[in-house]
Amino acid sequence: MRDAINELGVLPQWVAWTYVGTTKLLINPATGKAADSTDSATWGTIDQARQRATRRGMAGIGFVFTAEDPYIGIDLDDCIDPAGTVAPWAQAIIDAIATYTEISPSGTGVKLWARGMLPSSAKTKTIEMYTEARYFTFTGQHLPGTPTTINDATHAALNLYHRLKPPTPARATTSATRMACADDSAIQAWVTRIWNYCIDRVATAPDGHKHHTRFAMGRLMGGLVAHGLVTASAAEDALYNASPPAAGDQRERKTIADGILQGTSEPLPLPAPPPQPLMLDAVACCPVHTAQLRAGNTSGFYCSQRDATTPTGYCSFWWKGDGYTIPTRGMTTIDDKLGHIT
Repeated sequence: MRDAINELGVLPQWVAWTYVGTTKLLINPATGKAADSTDSATWGTIDQARQRATRRGMAGIGFVFTAEDPYIGIDLDDCIDPAGTVAPWAQAIIDAIATYTEISPSGTGVKLWARGMLPSSAKTKTIEMYTEARYFTFTGQHLPGTPTTINDATHAALNLYHRLKPPTPARATTSATRMACADDSAIQAWVTRIWNYCIDRVATAPDGHKHHTRFAMGRLMGGLVAHGLVTASAAEDALYNASPPAAGDQRERKTIADGILQGTSEPLPLPAPPPQPLMLDAVACCPVHTAQLRAGNTSGFYCSQRDATTPTGYCSFWWKGDGYTIPTRGMTTIDDKLGHIT
């Protein structure tokens, strides 16, 4: 396995940096102009960054995190005393993340590079966590006793993230909502579309992206779990079996479970009942619709007429077919009403 500098060094995500007062200014390695951690056109190779920093007497070089790479960065400030001792709170994090760690330019903090995924950035007075649109200075001053390689730390990093940003508890679903989910064919069709989308994404993801796709699709599935629409165990099994890792690697199952756990704190918004067009004058509800179905068709439609006997207050009828055998004024396709998962 490559050490950290050899692994990161192949990516064109490097900048030089210098101080302007007490502020660090990013520098484009190719032009010497200001760089931007959100604009890849202002970054360069590690050799370009080193040459720019050396030639112009700058403070050092830095690495930019992007949404496309598999890396996260953790910055621990004010955790090394003048004697070089790491504070216990920081050492506990370093031990848990267990990845390449180096001493920051100030000599009083450390930075950790790991593989993993985070829902967003997180920041406190002494701890910062980033996954994209940020850069870390890179000193190469490896912290003794830590790995020289960049290791996967998805689970440990998520635990730390949730300590900094506790998940918002999912709102409890009412029994009426559960009944609606169970009885409303339109919502079931919506769930099916998301389920199939997640499985397809995992199954077709390139090998180098499987890990991150499993986490991301687990997170999306977790948005259904939060409503009681699917179970966490069923979602985990489906995503794992969509593309089983070599030799049954259970770490990938854990990645899926972490994603589902994250997603349960982010419930997907349930599709609201669509507006109430009158489909046909004086048409009743499901029994009449069933009798008027045109057989052998595949596109879907949803009836939004009022029906006080259903939990939602709307007709729960959803059918396949191009429409009725009689005029279809006012009907709307299921995709138009519920939208696409992209």
